[in-house]
Amino acid sequence: VSSKHSDGTTRLSSLEVLATLCEVGDVKRGRLSASSADGAELRNALLVGDGSPESMGVIRICAELIAKGVDDDVEEWATDPATLIDDCNAWEEDDVALYAEALLELFLHNLGGGSHSLPVVLPLVETLLADNEWKHRRAALSILERCLSAAPVTFARHVPVAMETALSLATNDSVRVQYQAMNLLGALCEIDGTLGGVMKVRHQYGPRVLQAIAHSVQSPCTKVASMACLCIVSYCRGGGQSSADGETLVVPYLKDILMALVAGPLSLEITSGASVNIGAIAVKVRAIGAVACLAESSGESFVPYYGNVMP
Repeated sequence: VSSKHSDGTTRLSSLEVLATLCEVGDVKRGRLSASSADGAELRNALLVGDGSPESMGVIRICAELIAKGVDDDVEEWATDPATLIDDCNAWEEDDVALYAEALLELFLHNLGGGSHSLPVVLPLVETLLADNEWKHRRAALSILERCLSAAPVTFARHVPVAMETALSLATNDSVRVQYQAMNLLGALCEIDGTLGGVMKVRHQYGPRVLQAIAHSVQSPCTKVASMACLCIVSYCRGGGQSSADGETLVVPYLKDILMALVAGPLSLEITSGASVNIGAIAVKVRAIGAVACLAESSGESFVPYYGNVMP
């Protein structure tokens, strides 16, 4: 699996075997247990390699595949319409990266939890972010989301950095990076307020998050616009939001976000002559769902907007 001469498919297959073994109860609680010196040594070898020049740990290998295993044709990806339900071919050109992301999450979760895996993966994220290549920045955002999912408690103290990273890249020149930034923002909003109140990111970053969303919902790329609409839903419903949260987190910014939705997704034409714009339909449906969540969160404060916004 560490060999640079192996192709992506071979490395993925090898990683899959290792990830499956790490999930086996006896291996996870025995061979990889931190209570034994042998277990700690084996876990460390998996995470960072055995120290030989050719050796790389599974975390770094996954990171490389995530960065390299995406579609090179950004223009084609951007013009491919958003859909409400992805079919089996929707992300066909990204299958290596997506599978590597899933395997990375398994390793992060099973190799000692975030306390052991995050110190290995986060420096790799910094390296990826330092590179202006869109593939590397997209990969960094994706890895941060997987860290959040695999080890939310341990990752909690890194949330401010993840949030700043997503906000700074939400307006990146590459639509692929924009899309991934919206994805991460949505994940951060969804977990906000959980874990005993550790994460209260919307109270601290709410205006900036909504400003980024308002920009992205008007993107000419329907995939980015659709993801931004979903991000509004995550923002409104994150952490089991109460009516008091709605008054604080939604109502002060309601007019601006509704104006962005009206100017962008809600104004899209879904037909052009005899043809139907599939991407426009998907975005408009997502936008209607976002408006419904905004109405639910803002309560009576939404009443003045019903006549102008509701389709």
